[in-house]
Amino acid sequence: MFESCLEIRNHFSDYLDGECPRETLRSIRYHLSGCASCRRDLDAWQRVQDDLRSLPRVQVPAEESLKLRVSLSQQ
Repeated sequence: MFESCLEIRNHFSDYLDGECPRETLRSIRYHLSGCASCRRDLDAWQRVQDDLRSLPRVQVPAEESLKLRVSLSQQ
């Protein structure tokens, strides 16, 4: 399905989020089974994702939250 490491790497985010279609998932897993470079990159992506999840959540003030939602709805 994929012809290059770059194509595989473009799907890492969806892969880690569990949002890949079945065929894409199989292709990525097959590629990773033989490509140490992509496995290293995927591990790096996973570490970044884990680090981001470990950050404390900050409560956005209600007024700012409303401004953001209005701004996004206008775009």
